[in-house]
Amino acid sequence: MPLVLYRREFGTIPVEATGWDAKLDVSAALTEDKKFLTLGFVNATYDTYEVTPTVNNLTLGSPIQGWCIANSNPMVYNEPGKLNVNIQDLPKMDSLDKITIQPVSITVLKIPVK
Repeated sequence: MPLVLYRREFGTIPVEATGWDAKLDVSAALTEDKKFLTLGFVNATYDTYEVTPTVNNLTLGSPIQGWCIANSNPMVYNEPGKLNVNIQDLPKMDSLDKITIQPVSITVLKIPVK
């Protein structure tokens, strides 16, 4: 599911971004048409993080779309014919003021660029 999510939504032009705990694995990229900034967060810890991403030289818009792959039981996995962990849509957001990153999860955000 992570490969499906990243291939479907994540950008291809790397961008520098800051504003999160160093324990998170984070990447940022613009889509090929430069209409969206995408942020990907991999949280391999059992902690929840509140992040406020900052991106220089870009004016961002809304609404912000997001997706998360997580399960309350971190030992759950998918089996052939049985999808136990799937991509979940996050509620649309108006700003990047406070983003919650769940424990043992992958979160991808897609933000319009003005």
